[in-house]
Amino acid sequence: MHALVQSMAAFMPHFSVLLITLATVGSTTSTTAGASRGEASFRGAATPSFIDRTRDRLRASRLR
Repeated sequence: MHALVQSMAAFMPHFSVLLITLATVGSTTSTTAGASRGEASFRGAATPSFIDRTRDRLRASRLR
């Protein structure tokens, strides 16, 4: 049992990279018509404007 846990722990970093790769490939290959609502919203959330707005909001709260 302990060996199984150890092997799983050793495999976990590779597993997370695999998941990220699959998610990236899935979101780029799927068309907007075929994309699920979750994928579409996730893709929209990573726009530079969203990042800029968040950064500006943090800056404004720090200045206050």
